[in-house]
Amino acid sequence: MTGLVLRLAGLLQSFGERGVFHYRDTCAFPTRSSLIGMFAAAQGRPREHALDPYPHLQAPGDTTAPSHHDLTFTIRIDQPGTLYRDLHTVGGGYPREQGLHCGDGTRRSQATATLVSQRDYLTGAVFTVAVQGPDLLISHIAETLEQPRFGLFLGRRVCLPDEPLLLTTGSPDPVAELLTRTPLTRNHPPT
Repeated sequence: MTGLVLRLAGLLQSFGERGVFHYRDTCAFPTRSSLIGMFAAAQGRPREHALDPYPHLQAPGDTTAPSHHDLTFTIRIDQPGTLYRDLHTVGGGYPREQGLHCGDGTRRSQATATLVSQRDYLTGAVFTVAVQGPDLLISHIAETLEQPRFGLFLGRRVCLPDEPLLLTTGSPDPVAELLTRTPLTRNHPPT
């Protein structure tokens, strides 16, 4: 087992937990699902195959192929960020013949043409993450994060990561690295 250390920072981040209908929330920290989704995107895997095992990364003597289920995450909150709510409107102001389609193929009436949704983001947040897992899988994740096949996002497509993303690779103890050797990211001195 080895690991790596990531720094998740960007203008916006959003790690949905219970997004339903017209409200998309965010957790106060990256979720396991969002991290695995980022790794799968870096590897060029579509969503439906994000958790598939990696038979080509199976170590000699192992009976099962590694998968993202084998990963453990330790998250340090360097800066919690500020909650930001964005209101989106879709479909308003158009003539009825250009309005939004309904499920049955008709168009929404002028009175119900505008849909309003709310999306929550974190601004100014910085997280440092230690990832542990099987050696070959961790190496593969590190390689693909450095040269991703699909774009990398911090939860949603509008949330681009700052650099550096990958701080340490091949660490024998990434949690100790996170706790004792990786400096905190601070914009302002503590008060």
